[in-house]
Amino acid sequence: MKHQTISHGNSAILARIVETIQAFWTGFVQPTRFALLLMIATFTAGALAMGLAITPSTLAGRLGDYIPSNFADSDAFLTVRMFRMAEDKTPPDSNPNLYAVGDSLLAHAFASETGLEAALQTTTGRKWHAAMLTTPQQMVLDSSALIDVATKKDPGIVVMAFGAGRLTADKAGELHSYRLARLGFRSKWQDEQVRLLGEKPRRVTGNYVMDNRNFLLRNTADAVRNLLYFGPPVRRIDAYTIGIHLSPKEWETFHDTVLSDLRNAASHPNPTTIRLLEDTARRLEARGNKLIIFEPPISDRTFTRQSDRRDYQNYLKLAAQLTARLGGYYCFPSDVHPPVSAFADFHHVTDPYWQGRLRVALAKCVEDATTSKGKQS
Repeated sequence: MKHQTISHGNSAILARIVETIQAFWTGFVQPTRFALLLMIATFTAGALAMGLAITPSTLAGRLGDYIPSNFADSDAFLTVRMFRMAEDKTPPDSNPNLYAVGDSLLAHAFASETGLEAALQTTTGRKWHAAMLTTPQQMVLDSSALIDVATKKDPGIVVMAFGAGRLTADKAGELHSYRLARLGFRSKWQDEQVRLLGEKPRRVTGNYVMDNRNFLLRNTADAVRNLLYFGPPVRRIDAYTIGIHLSPKEWETFHDTVLSDLRNAASHPNPTTIRLLEDTARRLEARGNKLIIFEPPISDRTFTRQSDRRDYQNYLKLAAQLTARLGGYYCFPSDVHPPVSAFADFHHVTDPYWQGRLRVALAKCVEDATTSKGKQS
């Protein structure tokens, strides 16, 4: 009798445990008003915490190392670098600065900051600080933002490249890149140039997460993945060899585009691009910078007809004239002529030897532009 009573008691306890678990699971998986309110409250608290915790200062710290998605994510690498430049309290030293600002053509021409610093020191006899502020498909508005933030405290030599593709970019393309907000910081220069084009800049609230939400939406998942599993990626500057991945048909289309850009740039460069370049040149000069326009080489395989070479020569003439109009120094290393094998496609140099030659060519232009000679290369 006693044994039956104990068994009955155990069964009752077990039944209550099972009932409690079932009730918990039912409440867990079935929507209720309380569950909905709890979810909203939790999401709101998390969003507020993220909005207050993620700031330029936090990204300038160790967390910033994990933000880039991979070795080629220059948009994220440079975003973090801009924050670190702004946060750096070290007084500027006497060594001059060089900022190479542009797209993948410039990235592949020089490829290495340390290599650029070495070439500059060997040629000029001085130590330099070199920064490769290059991003894929960089537009003039993007360049303006990078120059604005990078040179705010430490002006120097700003090296840019035109490129036929850049000189034919239109207003819609510039504004599309601006709206994408691939760089995770805001620039006064950039917003003022958007107004110069007759458009309204993106709204500024003063909260970093709100003002740069597109950048964070693209990079947060990769940052968490890197933080938990892969560690911080290391940047590779010359990582944009698109030509090697193209099919024969795509290669032909790419070739036609390069030739079309050369013809259009030589005959009628887009006035929007010229206007933005003029404004950027005026601003960087007023801040104490000096502008050098570097002309990256083009592979001989680009030119299939004699008219193609004429278009190229016309483009070079226009680029030199435009540089003079901007008050800059035109650097065209005509004595550095990489063979076809040095290119991955029509204009991305991948051979380390020729990248080194191009770094030396730039260093010679820097020396010439900063001395009393002042002759054009």
